[in-house]
Amino acid sequence: MCHPGTRVDYIDSLTKWDRNPDDHPNKRITWVEGSAGVGKSAIAQSSADALGDDLDATFFFSRYNRREDPKRFFTTIAYELAVRLKLSRYGILLDEAICDNNVEIEYAVTRIERSLSLYGDLDIF
Repeated sequence: MCHPGTRVDYIDSLTKWDRNPDDHPNKRITWVEGSAGVGKSAIAQSSADALGDDLDATFFFSRYNRREDPKRFFTTIAYELAVRLKLSRYGILLDEAICDNNVEIEYAVTRIERSLSLYGDLDIF
């Protein structure tokens, strides 16, 4: 988390992006990138905190607590969507392959998208 009153422009930019989806149709994911140590995680976490229930899912990569594995990205997103979006829950829970540690990334994306199709016109990519 950012210290209060710091990086306000970045946090405002990210929260504005989320709160104005008509400005960027079909872009449902925000990716924050930059050099090591510049505060990407703090900015992303502060933005996620500011958005609260407006977010359906979040994931923060980290080398220090075993979050660097891309396979954890898909299982985490699938889990959070299953908890948050009741209509996608059953499709995700019924498709055990999403949580398989050996699943290929493209396969996981396809499975999650298919499960989310129950939710209507939600685009995640």
